[in-house]
Amino acid sequence: MLDREQRRDLRAFRKAFSEFKEVSPIMTTAVIDMFLQVALTPGKSVNEYAELMGTPQSSASRHLLDLSIVSRTRNKEGHGLLTRDVNTENLQKNCYTLSPKGQRLVERILSA
Repeated sequence: MLDREQRRDLRAFRKAFSEFKEVSPIMTTAVIDMFLQVALTPGKSVNEYAELMGTPQSSASRHLLDLSIVSRTRNKEGHGLLTRDVNTENLQKNCYTLSPKGQRLVERILSA
């Protein structure tokens, strides 16, 4: 049986999780995990996030695109939680950061 503190923590986790489901009821945990990684370590490239997450570059790329304004299918909107900018130090690389919508989501999660 859970004690009072454990129940409080679990409720907070559930509320945070529900914030993602409001963005998209079919958002996978892998995409949620990628969003949280970008929030914790903004400004990295696809390859850097793939390495941090221990996932193939192709999967990281798909997750980052889905979290951005335009999804990987190109004819469908993404979640709009991330922005993709050209890396000023290496113009051949893109870097990902939270969009204003993504920042608001983080604020809602932290207030859970």
